[in-house]
Amino acid sequence: MYNNDRTIGKILNITNKMFRQKVKEEALSEGINMTEIWILSTLSKNIDKELTQKDICDILKLTAPSISITLTNLESDGLIERKKSTIDSRKTIISITEKGINKSELCKKYFIKIDELLEKSITSDELEIFYKCMNSFIKAMEEYNV
Repeated sequence: MYNNDRTIGKILNITNKMFRQKVKEEALSEGINMTEIWILSTLSKNIDKELTQKDICDILKLTAPSISITLTNLESDGLIERKKSTIDSRKTIISITEKGINKSELCKKYFIKIDELLEKSITSDELEIFYKCMNSFIKAMEEYNV
């Protein structure tokens, strides 16, 4: 039976908001916001690749205008740098600096801290079921291009 107060989407949305808020609170003490965290994390994970602003937008499912100012701020803070591609000089490559890598690693600790808190709140069997469910949801969303 459908219950408007307990839909999968609503529960996922509430959980996501709470998780992001906790990370945001931790990150703000370091003077960084969520979009900056996601960008630095993406660049850290793809350090061996030449990523453009469009690539970052595609990975993070964001629009170019939404990250343009953030990239400028990260660059002025010395966390990223922009340079012309060695493969295609029409493209500008965004790369993470050593300072950016350090900031990204610091922020990763916030995610780990909150993940560990959540994992401790359920049994290992429940956690396994959770992962199976989430993977099924992701697969279903991908199949329907949602």
